Amino acid sequence: MSARVLHVLTTTAGGLGQVVYAILDGLDRREFKVAAAFGPGYPMDQQFRARGIEVFPVRMRRGMNPMNLLGFLDLVRLLRRERFDIVHAHSSIAGVLARVAARLAGVPMVVFTLHGYATLDFDRSPLRPLFWTIEKLMDRCTDGYVAICQYVKDTWSGRKLVDPDRVAVIYNGVDPERLSQAVDTVRMRRELGVPETAPVIGTVGLHEVQKGTRFLVEAMPAVLREFPTCRLVLVGDGPLRAELEALVGRLGLGESVIFAGWRNDAATLLRLFDLFCLPSLQEGFSVALLEAMAQARPIVATAVAGNPEAVVNRETGWLVPPGDVEALAEGLLTLLRRPEWAAELGQRGRQRLLDLFTLRTMQDQYAALYHRMLMEKRGGHAL
Repeated sequence: MSARVLHVLTTTAGGLGQVVYAILDGLDRREFKVAAAFGPGYPMDQQFRARGIEVFPVRMRRGMNPMNLLGFLDLVRLLRRERFDIVHAHSSIAGVLARVAARLAGVPMVVFTLHGYATLDFDRSPLRPLFWTIEKLMDRCTDGYVAICQYVKDTWSGRKLVDPDRVAVIYNGVDPERLSQAVDTVRMRRELGVPETAPVIGTVGLHEVQKGTRFLVEAMPAVLREFPTCRLVLVGDGPLRAELEALVGRLGLGESVIFAGWRNDAATLLRLFDLFCLPSLQEGFSVALLEAMAQARPIVATAVAGNPEAVVNRETGWLVPPGDVEALAEGLLTLLRRPEWAAELGQRGRQRLLDLFTLRTMQDQYAALYHRMLMEKRGGHAL
């Protein structure tokens, strides 16, 4: 008999939506009936339905939104009606709401993925004790945890939020074969207005504070002094877009910075980039970073959270301190000045991904986790 698995996330925005989609799409449909519940409104939503993943829209929004109380009621009704064997929750808002709703509905197995949000530095926030207290209480509603990298596991357990023995580390993964297919970079350049011979630095992600995009924009004047035709392509959107556009104007960067917005081809658009940059102030284990590695892109990234587990400094990429504009500019310039060495870093990065961070590896590890937890719950009997 197959087990019903529901993943709950606040929305499908960013890399999280891609990861959840990949997990569900990779589970054997003979063994698992898969579904997802999330707040609608992002381009990734339709991909779930297109692959036959049952979708339950719920009234959830990113951030502290009163609408999430209605989303909680939606989840309770859904879980009481549908009777899932496993509820797997993600992200701060959905992580709390789904676990409580699952317990109220009597769901047999509740799993929570530790992404990056509890690793954020709340030292300057008066809400820090509240956040941590809530997480400690949520442990009573959780049968097992997944950490997306070792750093996240160590941080959560170091703050006494979880028992490390109950946390499995499963790295995010991507499909290198899909990302190795030929793409028309000439068309991409023409579409984005990038001159044929201009070097391109690019990044992919939400325009939010923790992504650190402001520091990448502020590094561009130094880059342009040496490489005046260089273009910076920002793929994604978010609440800080207007602020970033204003910053581009104040710095006089003009046509040197291109806001590409949301794109369905964001992953393959990476092939256009001579350098991929991830300037995050905080991170979990970046899917965009893995996609760049899969395509052998030379990488400059900040040494935060899981980034050093993906990128080996000066061997498969260049790591810099977060929020350091000068160091970020120097990293970009170093790789632009030494394109052959940069290409070597990119190839080594791709090999590291093939060894450790493929989509198939991630999917197999999630399936094995579910099998193990269900067998333990059922007293050792397989599905």
